[in-house]
Amino acid sequence: MSRLLSADRIVGVILLILCCLFTYFAFDLAKTIPPFFKNQPMRVDTLPRILGVAGIIASVVTIIAPTTGAKSAPEHKQLKESQDRMADLSFANFGQAKWGQLVAMIALMIVYSTYLRAGGFIPSTFFLLLFGSIILGERRWVAMVLVSIIAPLAIWLLVTYVLDRTIPPLPRALMDMMRG
Repeated sequence: MSRLLSADRIVGVILLILCCLFTYFAFDLAKTIPPFFKNQPMRVDTLPRILGVAGIIASVVTIIAPTTGAKSAPEHKQLKESQDRMADLSFANFGQAKWGQLVAMIALMIVYSTYLRAGGFIPSTFFLLLFGSIILGERRWVAMVLVSIIAPLAIWLLVTYVLDRTIPPLPRALMDMMRG
């Protein structure tokens, strides 16, 4: 019985209920879209619908998947290593989480969202990625700096030139100085 009522499955059921409600409201959101937006390929309800369906699928997989603590003899060494890694993600290890890192990352994201508009997308995202990787324990400085530079530039270029949306890349004061 305890195999059927594992913490993973209980959380999976709770997430399934929440995702079903979220998806229902996402599909219900179509009623509020103005008529001139109804034929657009990306509407305000597109991403919530995708996230809701993906959440339902992930919840169902969590519910029907075998528990991570199952005592089956693995046939291959890779399978054993994979199971060991998955056991680290179990709710049985929930008390061993690094709460300081979690709090620091949440604080960093709050600071990022607060200063994103004033600091510009590229510098703000650079510092978010750099400090986030430091908080999470990364120590390969070259990789951290390269990822922190390339990722915001690539996202900004994609959003600006492919999706044709405007994101201020630099702080407003610097943009004003560059214009005139």
